[in-house]
Amino acid sequence: MNSKILFATFIMLGCLFSMAFAAGTSFSDINNDIDQGLDTNFYQIKVKSGSLSQSDRMTLYSIKKKDVLIPFALNWFVGLGLGSYVQGDIYGGTTTLIGESISLAILVSQPKATGSAWFANETAAIAGVSLIGFKIFELVRPFVYTDDYNKKLMDAMNLTAQIGPNVNGSIAIKFSTRF
Repeated sequence: MNSKILFATFIMLGCLFSMAFAAGTSFSDINNDIDQGLDTNFYQIKVKSGSLSQSDRMTLYSIKKKDVLIPFALNWFVGLGLGSYVQGDIYGGTTTLIGESISLAILVSQPKATGSAWFANETAAIAGVSLIGFKIFELVRPFVYTDDYNKKLMDAMNLTAQIGPNVNGSIAIKFSTRF
């Protein structure tokens, strides 16, 4: 008789432990999934975030959304795609690093212009124009990457944003749940 009670007790404890671990997705589980990669864990995050409350999802979104200020400043003042790398944008950082490096190398290797000529030859002119083009790309890219990332995060967290006028005439941003 004691062995049956002991066996039943182990079965009950096993069921309780399995229910406790499968009961819900914690805030930290989704946080870790986002840290491991929003692109690779998108669907896991989308499913798991359905078990969080609206306020938990908004809090997690507020914590994990990307900001554009530091990457933009680094790209502006330091250059070579450093801000894009800091932001996690490998494509933007690598494109800018290679483009600016080649353009600068061509410009530095050109002989000095004589007289009133600003560029020594057409190669230097092309390198100068491409350097300006890569600098423009480098300054715009953090905004594009941040917007794409934050939209994807909002989608993964099952949130939508609505922007519209408020009663007093100011602009209001309202977040709502989407399933």
